[in-house]
Amino acid sequence: MAIIDVTGVPHIDTASASTLLQVARAARLLGAQFVLTGIRPEVSRAIVGLDVEFGGIVVRRDLQRGIAFATAAGSPAA
Repeated sequence: MAIIDVTGVPHIDTASASTLLQVARAARLLGAQFVLTGIRPEVSRAIVGLDVEFGGIVVRRDLQRGIAFATAAGSPAA
């Protein structure tokens, strides 16, 4: 599981979004699931405006929820 927290990131441009997607693909190639946390509303709107496809990436509101997701995903009941 790879968790990237972008809580402190004030904005994301096309190059940054593309880099995040490349990291997510690399994580999947290594057999890991990619979780993106802490996206601010402004950043979310910017990503939508950039028309970048984040399909297949798990997004959680904050790092705490991302860790909870990762913990649950690693449990035998998941």
